[in-house]
Amino acid sequence: AMAMALAEGPESWSICAAALARVAHGSAGDAAGDAGRALPLLRAVREGSVPSRGLVEVALVHEGSRPLVMGGPAAAVELVSVMDERVGALPVSPGVLAWLAFCRPLALWGSALLVGEIGGASGDSAAVFHELVAALQVAFASPSLSSELVGEVWRPP
Repeated sequence: AMAMALAEGPESWSICAAALARVAHGSAGDAAGDAGRALPLLRAVREGSVPSRGLVEVALVHEGSRPLVMGGPAAAVELVSVMDERVGALPVSPGVLAWLAFCRPLALWGSALLVGEIGGASGDSAAVFHELVAALQVAFASPSLSSELVGEVWRPP
């Protein structure tokens, strides 16, 4: 399904991205109303790394379509710079970790676009697909977001 969505073009990719964003925002909104729906979609800058000093560096995850860049290595650099929107660091807490888990599938979907546009290798797409499935399983197996957990994301460092 992922390969088909990437092959079909930006409309299919955008529909899947919107669905993944809706899952994250819907879960947070169900838990904390407007405060949850207003949470920005975030990703850990260094996946799997141990946060230093109790902080995790985060970047924005784009909800909608982003510019599709076609071409050689210069295009790859341009697309990566569009995707790397670091916003700072958040204190590691159960709420922040849960929110990152809910946002990770959309972040991976964005990386699937990067692999599809730049790498194009089906092996790369398969690896991203398996990682996406695992991220969805983690997000849905995670404890449900609560108003308290959402509040931890909003709490300043």
